[in-house]
Amino acid sequence: MNIAFSTALTGLNKFTYSSLEALAGKSKTISKNVAIPIDAAVGEYTLSAFCSDAASNVSSTLTRTFTIKDTISPSLTHFSNVAVSLTEDLQFTAIENSKGLLNKIEVKKISTNQILANIEDNIGIEKVNCLIRDGGKVYQNKNMTFSASQLQHTWNYNYPNPQYPDQYIVLTVFDINNNQRQFQITIP
Repeated sequence: MNIAFSTALTGLNKFTYSSLEALAGKSKTISKNVAIPIDAAVGEYTLSAFCSDAASNVSSTLTRTFTIKDTISPSLTHFSNVAVSLTEDLQFTAIENSKGLLNKIEVKKISTNQILANIEDNIGIEKVNCLIRDGGKVYQNKNMTFSASQLQHTWNYNYPNPQYPDQYIVLTVFDINNNQRQFQITIP
């Protein structure tokens, strides 16, 4: 007797999996591994399975619900050969991937169009917080939220006390699931 075993995994229209397997005999243990893509949408998914035989008898459906969570923080590649001056304007431009997610931001010096850094995330970047610090003091603070309608921000800053040696820019990057990572760029 052949028994058809069917499984389906459904969720937020970003990731689906299905399998149909013919079985010989009256019983069998089946073990399946489902590889969830790194860019699968977060949220609830349902795994369901049932059996049917040649006479079209169908078993009850076994279902399990689980949640995919994103725990990967954004990353930053800093190009150290590009210096940032204390009066330079920086431009932050979000780039959409093929799925319409803003998963990369280029940070450029406006005057020279040099790329200072690339910020990337596996799902999507939502906002960047920028501030200038000198030791323990914060001189400027700017929040930039990115969306399909707001892909670009310019940060115009002017550092008031360039004689201090402990000056740096702090970028805190948040993805759409609020995972965050903080980066520090030294101002020479």
